[in-house]
Amino acid sequence: MAQYWQLIAHPDNPHSGDYGYSNDDMQRFGAIEGLGVYKAIENAADRNVNIRLLQHSGVYPDYTEEPSKLASGRPNVKNVTLLLSQWWGSGVVHAKVWISDHRDVYIGSANNDWKSLTQVL
Repeated sequence: MAQYWQLIAHPDNPHSGDYGYSNDDMQRFGAIEGLGVYKAIENAADRNVNIRLLQHSGVYPDYTEEPSKLASGRPNVKNVTLLLSQWWGSGVVHAKVWISDHRDVYIGSANNDWKSLTQVL
């Protein structure tokens, strides 16, 4: 999995795009769906499933928090940050890829956040 992360909504965080929305708003928007995806990945990690997470450098620090937490203390979860500035001087990885069980693949541009999962895909 790659790129920008915010599967868990943070309406109380002023740095979040969710800031200022009520719990009712968040429920109506479907924010709980992102938490469900995060929990499914976390549960797979706890079952010792090998998981590789990839993101690029230069994103707001909160956007690396979720994959970092998933990898923390789990040797079966690899969290890698691409240091693109060392390769090309600048840039971002815009394509998002999810591969599951070596057979199911998603390639697209929707972000790995609850908004894209509920309102874009």
